[in-house]
Amino acid sequence: MARLISYIFRQRPINHKGRQWAFVLTFSKRWLADQLAMSPETLSRKLLVLRECGAIQVFSHTIEIISEKKLHELLLQEE
Repeated sequence: MARLISYIFRQRPINHKGRQWAFVLTFSKRWLADQLAMSPETLSRKLLVLRECGAIQVFSHTIEIISEKKLHELLLQEE
């Protein structure tokens, strides 16, 4: 989970000012899973957990970040 959350934070816009933001996946989720050293199924399960806790919304090729605070909390739980 920590690798996925770290990846999401690295996609944050430079001029981000605490509001919701989103990024477009210009590649397949399979490629992202490979880059994060996990299977596509594991990536899907982790995205589902983030979605269910209200941290993100996932659309076909877009991930919308709803709550950075929740992402930080999940990241701290992993440590």
